[in-house]
Amino acid sequence: MTDLLLLVFPLSIFVLVFYGAKIAPKGEFSSEYLNWDQMMALRTVACLSIILHHLTQRITEYGRIGKGPITIYNYIGFLCTAVFFFSSGYGLLYSFLNKHNYLDGFLRKRLPSVLVPFFLVNVITVLVNHLVYKRGTSDDALYVIKQVVGIELLDGNAWFIVEIMVLYVLFAVFFSLIKNKDVSLVLLILATFGIMAFAFFRGHDYDDFKETYFMGEWWYNSTFTFVFGLLYARFKNGIEAFLKKHYKGMIISFGILSVFVTFAGIVVANVFGYYHDMLPTYRSDAFITLVVQSVNCVVVVVFQLLLNMKIAVKNKALEYMGSIQMMVFLVHGYFVRTVFDHSRMGHFVWYLLVFVCAIIVAAILSPISSFIASWVKRLLLSIDVKRKAAKAVTYIVCALLLFAVIFFAARSIAISRYYDEEMKVLSTCSEGDEVYFGRFDTDGSRLGKERLQWIVLQNDGKRVCLLTKEGIASGYLNQKYEEVSWEGSDLRKRLNSEEFTGIFNEKELSKIIERKGDKLSLLSAAEAEKYFPQDVDRQISVTDIALAEGCNINELSKANNWDMKGYRSSWWWLKGEFGKKEITSPIVTEDGEISLSERYVNKPGGAIRPVIWVDISQP
Repeated sequence: MTDLLLLVFPLSIFVLVFYGAKIAPKGEFSSEYLNWDQMMALRTVACLSIILHHLTQRITEYGRIGKGPITIYNYIGFLCTAVFFFSSGYGLLYSFLNKHNYLDGFLRKRLPSVLVPFFLVNVITVLVNHLVYKRGTSDDALYVIKQVVGIELLDGNAWFIVEIMVLYVLFAVFFSLIKNKDVSLVLLILATFGIMAFAFFRGHDYDDFKETYFMGEWWYNSTFTFVFGLLYARFKNGIEAFLKKHYKGMIISFGILSVFVTFAGIVVANVFGYYHDMLPTYRSDAFITLVVQSVNCVVVVVFQLLLNMKIAVKNKALEYMGSIQMMVFLVHGYFVRTVFDHSRMGHFVWYLLVFVCAIIVAAILSPISSFIASWVKRLLLSIDVKRKAAKAVTYIVCALLLFAVIFFAARSIAISRYYDEEMKVLSTCSEGDEVYFGRFDTDGSRLGKERLQWIVLQNDGKRVCLLTKEGIASGYLNQKYEEVSWEGSDLRKRLNSEEFTGIFNEKELSKIIERKGDKLSLLSAAEAEKYFPQDVDRQISVTDIALAEGCNINELSKANNWDMKGYRSSWWWLKGEFGKKEITSPIVTEDGEISLSERYVNKPGGAIRPVIWVDISQP
């Protein structure tokens, strides 16, 4: 019964939207279709539904626990975001095609409207964090500035602001510099696909306290509707003529399709999904999910457009919510994730408090934000930039080209230099030495990869055996709970996937000796005992990225006398015998002991220490 009570919130949104709605007479269509008020109404529904999505994610633990009908909101957040992307793409191109001199001062007018509320919320969040919650705070002035301007995202929900700003800038650049609007449109679409691909291949950011740009499927799984919005605006007359001519069939078809494709999207997300980063099928699984969800977005948006063709929604409450919906979107996450996150209260009260507080704060901040944004716009528009614009663009393009040439030349030189240094050290190293070979993201920083440190286990003059000094990643040995041999395990496939082979550049990778079909592998229990005779020698610390991936650690290890020094010891995986299938796998425990059957193969949280053999017989 308690779970059913949560339906009050989607029903309230339904009433807010359709109270006072006007239905066009039979055979006619709404004259207000897709005007400014209707677009803001759609965005308001999307905004409020996104809050329901984020709240429902928490109470259902991202879909693992059913909470009645409201559970559906765990799965459809991307559909709500699709409305924002569609309206942005449609609004940009429609305005460009129908408003004279639309691009005059475009960025100077558009950016303050979005960035001012973004910065204002960031400033207030930093202040509240410092004064009340002490979470994610720092006395480093540079770090605080990065938080305020959004280089460090204080709230992951603000990712949309960043991405839409990038799309606005690309729109302004292409349509300002290229006179042929269709060429500009094609370039903008290609650039949007480029953003999607970039975010897709970046994968996930596992550090909750560093909301990294363009990481996570939310950066791209609804972005396609921005392209759909652009195309709809470009071919608006033809599309609408077709929809009106076949309206009855279309509304029925897309109504049914919306239900079917949304259900299919949920099934596909559960079966394939975006969170198989540790599996060799990660890219294909994520791509299948992306295709299905992109189709889902377009189908649902079209159904909403068909409804809007006949139904004009408008009332004072909806109009007011539309005026503050961006601020509601920006502030609600702080109440979800910080203010009420650990409060002991019923789900209904929790939902209600988040909505009420977000709306009240947005109502207070929106007029302040609007005033500041208007002042900034007037200031920017008073600056005459036309005379210097052409030269500035030329200089910028030349500088970018020069930078690209210098960057790739310097990168090539650096790779060769590091490789020569690495091989020189490896050719003279002794067992027990610590050496550098390859690069890996060990701290979760967006600034790139760090040089990876290894322990020399063996050097016979022709080959060197290396083991990473720390646990550099985390995960299970096998995804499924089943008897599996080392050669059939998911971890073996993962170690030899791009995630780990990407540690090495082409020269380094060519020097790694393949053994039993593996470039990278793990130590066996016998090898761990041979190379590290004492338990204390087998204890390891783990990298920040391993910890962020869920690596189990014991900061108060018995071997360290519970001294609270922050030594992050972790258990780590060993490989079993070839050809022998088992339900458990050998490991090294937090205290350095070798255990042959303590952990099931699908146990998450174990540290991963790759081992490689490097050919040093020739330079």
